[in-house]
Amino acid sequence: MISFCFSEEYLIGGKKGWSDVDKKYGVTEGRGRFGYTSMQLETNQFSKDEFTDLLIDFEDNTIVERTGNYSVSKNDLFLSENAKFGKQSALSRNLGTGLQLKGEKNSIFGRTGPVGSFCIEFWICPSLVENGEILFNWRSSQNLNDNVIYQMIRVNIYQNKIYCLMSNIFYGYTENNGDIELHGITDLVPGKWSHHILSYDEETGLLEYRINGKLEDLKCITDDKTEDGTVFIPVLGVPSEVELCPNFTGYVDEFRISKVSYYYYFDRLADNASHIEKTLYSPDGGVFITKPILFKPGTILNSIKAEIFTPEQTEVNLYVRAGDTFYGWNKDFPEWKQVSNNEKITGISGRYIQIASQLLPDGGGTVSPVLTEIVLDYTELP
Repeated sequence: MISFCFSEEYLIGGKKGWSDVDKKYGVTEGRGRFGYTSMQLETNQFSKDEFTDLLIDFEDNTIVERTGNYSVSKNDLFLSENAKFGKQSALSRNLGTGLQLKGEKNSIFGRTGPVGSFCIEFWICPSLVENGEILFNWRSSQNLNDNVIYQMIRVNIYQNKIYCLMSNIFYGYTENNGDIELHGITDLVPGKWSHHILSYDEETGLLEYRINGKLEDLKCITDDKTEDGTVFIPVLGVPSEVELCPNFTGYVDEFRISKVSYYYYFDRLADNASHIEKTLYSPDGGVFITKPILFKPGTILNSIKAEIFTPEQTEVNLYVRAGDTFYGWNKDFPEWKQVSNNEKITGISGRYIQIASQLLPDGGGTVSPVLTEIVLDYTELP
């Protein structure tokens, strides 16, 4: 009797979906060719750490605060797919409320008393740039020597630039009736994303405003207006709600407040690259790994045919390993073998076959490759 061996195919992704994927690092699902779900790089979104006081990323079709330190008390923002990072941002239609957040007792704006270093940051993409539009607002009061002192932190737009006002925030600072102003020098452009950060460092007294990492204005909040002087510390009064984009027309993304200054991150990240100056995609790219896929004993892998879109300078690498049992497998054993798309594979056979793929962005970290499906061409022994 003559036995015939016919090659067969196994689909990963495409119309079947990505249920075979077991682990993902730095990759996420997106839209690929033919309308199928694809694998592509995950954007460099902010993630919470021990210094994060507030974080809203507008992902997962919801507007929630991720640390649990704040609750949404009122919202007039609308979710949008015009995102700077991730899949979603929020659209503000200048309805007079924006997003209001009430802080818990362990949050910066949820308690009365001294505050250390802080960093308030967000991305905006204005549809219009009009005088008086407000991006961030906090208003409160404190009782000082039986006198009620009003407090305010406000970031708004004036003559196409940023104007930041902090009133009676720093204890002991009486110049200009307790008002401190920061003035932007960069024009805001409709339809263009920009990153904004208001930072205060309790060690030096430096208060500064930055746009896209570039210093716009700086003040030393000390008795002699230098870094060597005695620092005036911020002291907040009655807890009050934080307002994001109460009067603004455009998109907002990645709203974050930290309990450290801009310089904490700047000094600790590689190559002096601040987390706010990061690229859209990590230069390290991302990886996904399938679970060991079960075939018949002795199955031979002939080739891998992947539907890949690789813009200029991007890359997708494919890896495979196999064995008759996956007992004792770890990240290095059996050894991974790099293979080429649509080329013959030799020496890979077994009952279990596992696939991995590495996705790499372009040199500027602005473009991601897209992997729509992987087809395994294999032969089972009769």
